[in-house]
Amino acid sequence: MLKFIQIVSILIGLSFVTLMVAFIITLSGGLHLIYLVFTIPVCLFVWIVCSMFKWTNTKKRRGLLFGVMGIALLIAAIKPIQHYYKMSIPTVDAEIDVTVYQPFVPGNKVVKNKASLRLTESLPRLDGATAMYPLYAAFVEATYPKGEYPPYNSRVQVSRTPEAYQNLIAGDVDLIFAAAPSTSQEWQAEKEGLTFDMTPIGREAFVFFVHRKNKIDNLTLEQVKKNICWRNN
Repeated sequence: MLKFIQIVSILIGLSFVTLMVAFIITLSGGLHLIYLVFTIPVCLFVWIVCSMFKWTNTKKRRGLLFGVMGIALLIAAIKPIQHYYKMSIPTVDAEIDVTVYQPFVPGNKVVKNKASLRLTESLPRLDGATAMYPLYAAFVEATYPKGEYPPYNSRVQVSRTPEAYQNLIAGDVDLIFAAAPSTSQEWQAEKEGLTFDMTPIGREAFVFFVHRKNKIDNLTLEQVKKNICWRNN
């Protein structure tokens, strides 16, 4: 009876600690560790119970128990191993550091242009895609009065394309620099009784990279287009 009470107490304690750890890991985005979090206390509980009933007194039984637990832990560790392996692969950050393009900041990377247009009042409130910020930051530096225009809190702000369209539709900005609107964005504007006045200023191109061992070297533009359409469908 005493052993049964001890086992129940251990089970309750381990369950409480495991659930707390699992909750914390889930909140911190460590879902790849969740199987390991549950497998470790289960193995520990089995080992404790086997020890209490002296099931592991012989070398053969201990070897069998540790072998089974080792396999269980190895299976549970597959996800974390895959995750950390992927994280170790070098990647190229597609985002740019917008702060180095802030207009009128000494030493910024904005392309210097001279413009006959000079704005002094009723400055348009600008927004746009991150990739477009260097372009319209140069426009601001060439035409706006000198001042402070932080990228996230000023008349010249930068957002991602969806947010920029939302700000434009809501009337929070006057002009955005972004790719052409999607059907959904056009529908949202129509819902508010608005239409977009679009002025093309550039074209976006796709560059396709393949593995160096890929032997295909005769794809036509039409084949690429059809494949992209098929993938999107």
